[in-house]
Amino acid sequence: MLTAWMLYSMGVTALVALGALAAEGAARALGRPTRWGWLGAILVSPFLMALPLISARMSSGTPRGGEAAGAAVSSGAGEGAVSGVGWALPSVQVPAESWLMALDLPLLLLWIIATGASVGALGLAARKLHERLQACEEALTDGRTVLLSERTGPAVVGFVRTRIVLPRWVLALDVSLRSLILDHEEEHRRARDPGFILLASLPVLFLPWNLPLWWCFDRFRAAVEIDCDDRVLLKHPEERHRYGILLIELGRRGRPLHPPVPAFARRNALSATRRIEMLVRTPPPNPARRAFLLTGVSVLLLVGACLVPGPEEERTGILDVDGPSRAELGAEPQFTPFHQAPEVRNRGEVAEVLDQEYPALLRAAGIGGTAIVHFFLTENGQVGNVKLAESSGHAPLDQAALRVATTFDFSPAQYEGQPTPVWIQIPLTFVAEDEVEGR
Repeated sequence: MLTAWMLYSMGVTALVALGALAAEGAARALGRPTRWGWLGAILVSPFLMALPLISARMSSGTPRGGEAAGAAVSSGAGEGAVSGVGWALPSVQVPAESWLMALDLPLLLLWIIATGASVGALGLAARKLHERLQACEEALTDGRTVLLSERTGPAVVGFVRTRIVLPRWVLALDVSLRSLILDHEEEHRRARDPGFILLASLPVLFLPWNLPLWWCFDRFRAAVEIDCDDRVLLKHPEERHRYGILLIELGRRGRPLHPPVPAFARRNALSATRRIEMLVRTPPPNPARRAFLLTGVSVLLLVGACLVPGPEEERTGILDVDGPSRAELGAEPQFTPFHQAPEVRNRGEVAEVLDQEYPALLRAAGIGGTAIVHFFLTENGQVGNVKLAESSGHAPLDQAALRVATTFDFSPAQYEGQPTPVWIQIPLTFVAEDEVEGR
């Protein structure tokens, strides 16, 4: 199942990434920041990847997962109230003998190794960065306190207390160019870019095999720089040409820091060529219409990612075995898959029995409670066995609940169009008369 889930995850992330690309185009058409769509894609993707697990959990009414249904029955209302329990996304069955299953263990080992290597590389990068910063000299440049390095930077370092790092050769530039560099790094500080980049790097760090997620992260880093360029040029619109020349120079001479530190000239995140292309871009015709269409595409892709069928291990053994295994199946609560849930057919009778079985002493004392009961239903929908799943807190009520459970009559559960035995859970509630009147 791990291999199938990885393929599913990369497919879902790819759809989310395309949605983020459309959202970026919409934001650019309106002159808005573009990084938020990519950050959202990075943070949403792990949740969507977990949807099959969430769906399986929420559709489960049994202690071991799987599809299930139940009925909530109360003694105080005079009638049984029945409600189905179950929620599941479409799924794709993966046969146990599939070649995908054979790859699960090797891929799990590679995942562990890759994650460990990523964490280790990040730790080494942080140590190397610390050593570089220790060698830096604090100085006052154009009225701003910076750290001067031999070649590292320009960049912003730190997450709580951020600092600007400048290479010494920047001091030889004229004041106006130096001011552009410092304004760029100050914009990174104001936007809290180091913290957002660290946040975006965490999913990539622990899901290193998800290539579309890496692409989202690279696009996010690019968007961070482009947004920062736009904010600087908004302050200095007359410096657009000189700013482009400065990007080329910094791309040639700048020495970037290790991730997750944003740098003014990160050649591995975004080339100077592309950033210059963003500087000379012309506004599209009908920007509002373009933004509207691209936003619609983005929403459709996100919805599509939510509805992609997740992988599910094919389970046929329970239904194909006859004889003694049926007794074993009904002995203890366990996973029992089905496609159509059983429904209670004698609600009124159950409500009457529930009222009759309410222990008189507890009723008179105004003591009630809810006992959750496991039901084993045969292919005919008959109750074959009952087990107490969760106590009401009062033994007499628990015993009464088990007696009531034997009076239920269900329609048969269906699996692949055939009746099937199943385990389900049902809460049985005893409510004293004074509690009912108080409601």
